[in-house]
This record gives sequence, structure tokens and C-alpha cells, in this order.
Amino acid sequence: MENVKFKRPVVPGDVVVTKAELLRVRGVFGVLHADAYVGEDLVASADFKFALKNGEDL
Repeated sequence: MENVKFKRPVVPGDVVVTKAELLRVRGVFGVLHADAYVGEDLVASADFKFALKNGEDL
């Protein structure tokens, strides 16, 4: 994870909705950006780097 930002605490009872956008995929590697909201308030955001793996190899 990179560029992780926490805007405010999330407390028990809050409903967190995560919205993610795929930014880039090259071969088996990719990057996505995700924002987490409580209501309309942005509470956290981060960029994720990932690698895909064939399900047969799991």
C-alpha cells in the first residue's frame, strides 16, 4: 500500500463503503486506488499494488 491517508476514526456502528478504481494493469501486475466512506465523509484512502496468480496454483 502507498499514499495511505486516514481522515477520521471509524467507530463501531459506522457503515463503511469502499469504492475502488483500477488504475493500471500490465501483465500480472496492477495498481488500484480505493476510498473508504462513512456516509458522504471520506475516512480513508490508499493505493494498492497487486499481482495476479492462476487459481490452479493456489
